[in-house]
Amino acid sequence: MILNYYIDESGNSGDVLSTGEDFDFYGQPVFSLACIGINDTRTLDELVLELRKKHRIQGSELKSSKIYRKKPRFISDLVNLLDRENIPIFIEVVDKKYFIAANLVNCHVMPAYSSPPETPESQMARNHCADFIYEHAPNSVFNKFIVACENPSNETLLESFNEIRSFTENYLPRSYLSDFISNNIDDSIKDYDELRSINEKEAYLKFIPISDTSKKGKCIWMLPNLSSFTNIYARINLYLNGDISEASIVHDEQAHFDEIIAINKKLVEELDTTNTIAVRTAKYTFSDSASLEFSESHKHSSIQVADILAGMAMRYVQEKIEGVRSKPEIANAYDSILRMSNPYRGVGVNLVTTAKVHYELHF
Repeated sequence: MILNYYIDESGNSGDVLSTGEDFDFYGQPVFSLACIGINDTRTLDELVLELRKKHRIQGSELKSSKIYRKKPRFISDLVNLLDRENIPIFIEVVDKKYFIAANLVNCHVMPAYSSPPETPESQMARNHCADFIYEHAPNSVFNKFIVACENPSNETLLESFNEIRSFTENYLPRSYLSDFISNNIDDSIKDYDELRSINEKEAYLKFIPISDTSKKGKCIWMLPNLSSFTNIYARINLYLNGDISEASIVHDEQAHFDEIIAINKKLVEELDTTNTIAVRTAKYTFSDSASLEFSESHKHSSIQVADILAGMAMRYVQEKIEGVRSKPEIANAYDSILRMSNPYRGVGVNLVTTAKVHYELHF
């Protein structure tokens, strides 16, 4: 049984409300979190050192930002090494704009407050709505939603509701999805007015994402690091068949978000999954808890390996979204991870993006 798991990220620019003027998220539109499971770190250290010598990689620490374009064959060889050593890989990749679209759907279009219990059909409807908004909505729809999150009030929420309703009502040609979203927004406004009529204080908070609080007391919304970590944690739980009590997770140090991640780890462990849809690719029912620590990457070559995987997945998916041709060694590395994948054991790549990108990436 593999009990030690090492995690690192790539493409972190904080919460997704930091979009940049052109919605390029300051050059980091995709976030990725990668994890490997391994007990014998000493053997991995030796094997990685041999690869470094083979590819003439200098420096004390592996960094994907330097290796992705200059040494793509190293990445391909590294993935083949992990495959040969039967080291499980867990990767989350988040398209940040899609992440905003999905949260908009979950809060405005099909809010949990007023929605019936989730079903596979309702989850599929959420995905279709998020795809539609991602592909067709103008930036003004995203901007109004962001303002409602950053400055929650009656006025900002109604402006956000009205902006998406205006978009869907004027969308041509008319479609089932635009009508569905428009009608649901009308229902959400009615629900909101009803809450206000019974003197529900701060009713607008039921229609925006729940925020986390940074170490400096600042509110943070829609942190992809957080959802990615909790899903990888649930995937490790599935991989270990729920026997997670002796497992240890070592995450690259997080100067700003370590406390938030630790708090939400505890929350997901206590989550009541009685009336939720069973997720076949992760196990969100926890009977116990794994340990979690944050450590500097230069102390663990296993974290550095996770950094290479996270950086590769982040950049490869970004190239796919932008229509850029990737180097063949990178495509081979990604395809090798797909061949190693077993989603029903929790292993492989989980993409948070549109159905179109899923299809292009062989899912």
